Amino acid sequence: MSNFAISRLLSYLKKNEIKKVILLNIHGNYLNEKRLLELLKKNGIQTAYVMSDEYPSLGKCCYSMECEKYKTGAEIVPG
Repeated sequence: MSNFAISRLLSYLKKNEIKKVILLNIHGNYLNEKRLLELLKKNGIQTAYVMSDEYPSLGKCCYSMECEKYKTGAEIVPG
């Protein structure tokens, strides 16, 4: 959940005038995904969020058969 890494990434995107990004399998264990998405939106950077597992919609469970955290909604990632 490194805020420093998110800040560096955003700085890079601005410096290089990146207008679009594609996020693939973003998991909050290694970055602050909520902050990243908020900053991308705030800075008008078009974003495609591609997921090959169910992590974002299941409350940090990669596949629905592995856990039931999604039932509580406690850790659902905002869209």
